[in-house]
Amino acid sequence: MSNTLIAAEWLWSNRGKNIWWVPSVLTNANQDPSAPKLTMVEAESIFVVLIETGLIFPGVYQGRRVFKMNEAKEHEWNAFIAELKSGSLKNQTSNISGGKLVSEGNGKGDEKPTFNRFVAEIMLAGSVGTGIWVFGEHLISAGHLSAGTRVRFVAFAVYFSTVPITAAKFWKPKRTLAWVSYAAFSLLMYCIFGATWRPQAHLISISQTKTATWNPPELSWITASLPIVPLMSMNMAEWRTLHTNWTAIGNNSIGEAIFMEVQSNRLYMKADVQATWGPKLGPPIQIRGDKITGIPQNWDLNSNSNRLEIVDDRGYPIFQIRYEPEGIAIYGLFVSKGWIWEITPRISFLAGQTGIDPFQLGLKPMFAYPSTNHPNELSKD
Repeated sequence: MSNTLIAAEWLWSNRGKNIWWVPSVLTNANQDPSAPKLTMVEAESIFVVLIETGLIFPGVYQGRRVFKMNEAKEHEWNAFIAELKSGSLKNQTSNISGGKLVSEGNGKGDEKPTFNRFVAEIMLAGSVGTGIWVFGEHLISAGHLSAGTRVRFVAFAVYFSTVPITAAKFWKPKRTLAWVSYAAFSLLMYCIFGATWRPQAHLISISQTKTATWNPPELSWITASLPIVPLMSMNMAEWRTLHTNWTAIGNNSIGEAIFMEVQSNRLYMKADVQATWGPKLGPPIQIRGDKITGIPQNWDLNSNSNRLEIVDDRGYPIFQIRYEPEGIAIYGLFVSKGWIWEITPRISFLAGQTGIDPFQLGLKPMFAYPSTNHPNELSKD
């Protein structure tokens, strides 16, 4: 006779006593000589079977997890016991001998599919987590640091899901607690991921820079008043009176980002362009009239008669100037007294004191690169 059958018959024979039950009543802890006297592992496993079949249901009494016999299911109890006696439930119930789960009927076969399923779930979580992590690394290598960090957190969450999966398999009464704990821990780690994320620093040394020259076009339409767009004014064209001395563009209490000067119908610029990013700013690219210094060695510069552009080592533009009939467009990341001005076709504002990765500007390259192979050639995109 199986232990499950012995326990079920004994429990059912003690119905109607209006008491709460715990697995230990099936062990030597119960002084009743008629108790089955099973091990605690056997008793708890049998209670799991009875819960799954709906013959008992859990509750809490004085802070302790207890169980009540579902006496309204008299027919189901009798049918369950009868099927155990006939052996028809041998593939649905488990008999525990020596602390090991084996099948009721032939002593083998039931554990293997469950274990294989568990291993498959763990491997699936690991495979999915690995794939997501690789995608996050790809985003980061392409310069999408913030998005890559978020994707890597998702990979972390998938990896860590193996813990509640394991708990749900081996401690079924604690499944809800396992998943709630997992959710709380994941939320905590999400906050930690966000709090510790910092833009990846990009630093250069003076020995790794190069210089270039570029003369802006001589334009007969340059007058004392010239539209420069956009000029720290949320994409609205703004007129400035430009004189033969340096005129500040974007005056602000923090400092001026760009200075312009008209000489012989040419508009010259004086500005510092961000060349490093991360928590600590390094030396900027300096534009002084027709001279450009401090360009990182592995960056590129391309130009034609009325356009100039500087891109980083990944091809993201960090500075653009374009002469058009209606005015002059200036975009990029400019440094002024330790602060960063971000100027794009969409928005112009004081961005803060932490360097910005150029990919975040969203500027499209004007030229084809590398410039050594495509001098003065506009991009086809």
